[in-house]
Amino acid sequence: KDDEGTLILMKKFHHRLVSGWEETIAALNMVGCIAGVMMMTSARKNFQEEGEYLLAKSYCYCHPGQQSSQEPIDYSDVGQYYDKVLQLTSQQKEDNYNPRIFRDILVQCQPYDDEKFCMEIFAHALYSNPMMNNGELRKLHSSLKASPKSSASVAMQMFKFAYNDLPKECRSCLLYLAIFPSGIKIRRSTLIGRWVVEGLITKEDWPTSVREANRCFDMLIDRYLVNPDDTGLTGKAKSCRVSVQVHQFITKIGKSQHIVETRLSRHLARHFSIFNDLRFRGSDTIDNFFKQLMKSEKSQLSTLKVLDLDGCRIFDKNPRYLKVVCNKLLLLKYLSLRGTDITKLPKEINKLHELEVLDIRQTKLPASATKRVVLLKLKRLLAGD
Repeated sequence: KDDEGTLILMKKFHHRLVSGWEETIAALNMVGCIAGVMMMTSARKNFQEEGEYLLAKSYCYCHPGQQSSQEPIDYSDVGQYYDKVLQLTSQQKEDNYNPRIFRDILVQCQPYDDEKFCMEIFAHALYSNPMMNNGELRKLHSSLKASPKSSASVAMQMFKFAYNDLPKECRSCLLYLAIFPSGIKIRRSTLIGRWVVEGLITKEDWPTSVREANRCFDMLIDRYLVNPDDTGLTGKAKSCRVSVQVHQFITKIGKSQHIVETRLSRHLARHFSIFNDLRFRGSDTIDNFFKQLMKSEKSQLSTLKVLDLDGCRIFDKNPRYLKVVCNKLLLLKYLSLRGTDITKLPKEINKLHELEVLDIRQTKLPASATKRVVLLKLKRLLAGD
């Protein structure tokens, strides 16, 4: 409430509210005028077609009994993205686009539960690739019209639109995230190292591959395909999270392209290479992996390139585990001991001739622990608190 009157914020606006709203109007008019009505909606609707716009406008008063020329405000998240898309596309030249195509696409996203998700993905795709051609937009519109009329189907079509617009390497990097449980924090440094050693980013040298991996990470953030977390001083996201919805999509696509290992539950899959022949039950733990490794002389385990033990507190009770890794997983390129209870590095670690990334952060290893480590292919050593 201010000198101009009372601003009414409504969570939702519907014809059913009219009777109660009339009483509220009468009560408010007794104490002062109504400056306006702000519509707090959860989904964008065409108020003019449904008559709700005129109904909302009739409740915008400057003085008791006098209608206002002020417009009711639709303040939904979906409405903001709807307006943002039209704002972005209005800046395009009409000889490159038919402006109608954007509205047609937005209309196809309504009135589903995933409307906000679709508009977010669409807005970020347009922002990231402003030179998108008219043919791609028409293809999207056709796929939306042809898909079954359900939230999941429409959202999947919009996701595929953003996914297919990614460079090939970035598509693989996105699908890689399916091995992590949805919603957990995934560090940029973890992904950069793993993407490179897994061969998803293939450039002429390590520094160039790392730069390309960082570019892919930022691109996934910009496209809203992953959510940023822990932004650093430079404004760059230090980690990310994958929403449940996106996780479902990339898991489905990843399985069809044999990038996601279907035989491993996600609580174990995130510890290993994506291309492996491991077989574990859903009830198995990381201890079962080590027990199997200790028993086998030569098995499919020996081909692993990635072993990520981040946060696994297993070495205090089983100090031999790391020695077994060094003796049997000779093709390892990535080894993370971050956050484990490791207290020393065995001399056998020098048998890992292919190792490129070693992460020993947040452990109780003393600085002298790396004194005798000689790993000729090591590109990145991550240490300290």
